[in-house]
Amino acid sequence: MVKRRFMLITILLALTFLVSAVSNAPAEVDFKEYKAIRNTKEFRLYLKGLGEGLRWANEELAARGSKALYCKSQKEVIGVEQYLEILKREVTENAAELSDDMPIGLILLNGLIKSFPCK
Repeated sequence: MVKRRFMLITILLALTFLVSAVSNAPAEVDFKEYKAIRNTKEFRLYLKGLGEGLRWANEELAARGSKALYCKSQKEVIGVEQYLEILKREVTENAAELSDDMPIGLILLNGLIKSFPCK
């Protein structure tokens, strides 16, 4: 457990450093910014980190015996292309309900919950 926690902290610190090292990467992307930068390499990197962070949080909840945020099979790996598809689908299906200041992380999380519902 201690080794896993140390690894999680190390990964989070590395991700924080990586995101801060990318000069054009904002700390948090909202829906308005997403519309302007969604096709950039920097956004793909941001989205990969965001998706992995949500995955780690989900796995930590499960390890603690709490209800997961979303439930995908252990064998299924979600990559940046899948995160992009989930995000695009969520934006398309809910465009009228999204405000410009809504965080992309929240939109992605809602998409993951819909894509991988817990039974």
